[in-house]
Amino acid sequence: MHMNGTVKGQQKISATEGGLRGRLFTSELFGYSVTSLGDINGDGTTDVGTGATYDDAGSPVGAFWVVLLRPDGTVRSNRKITNSLNGFTGPLGSRSFFGIAAAFLGQNSTRGTVSVAVG
Repeated sequence: MHMNGTVKGQQKISATEGGLRGRLFTSELFGYSVTSLGDINGDGTTDVGTGATYDDAGSPVGAFWVVLLRPDGTVRSNRKITNSLNGFTGPLGSRSFFGIAAAFLGQNSTRGTVSVAVG
């Protein structure tokens, strides 16, 4: 964003644009919540996390996606976090709507980790 409040650029990230990898349907509501994750991989570009509250068709469990970005806003890499996927062990039941809200809590550069609260 420019200092005068106008848009400097934009990049859509979806199942068909922006380089996101993995199964994603429009009904999953990818992007329902979005939060900055700081620069996770140290490449100078801020990365984002986004919720997909209706992930897992028919039984909206929800998911949270960690999206590492390139300087042009396209996806460098991504990871989906949900039931028993990518280190998440908490049980999510039907209609959990995991990812309905998300907040960046901080980054620990010594350990190379970020903390995020996901509702």
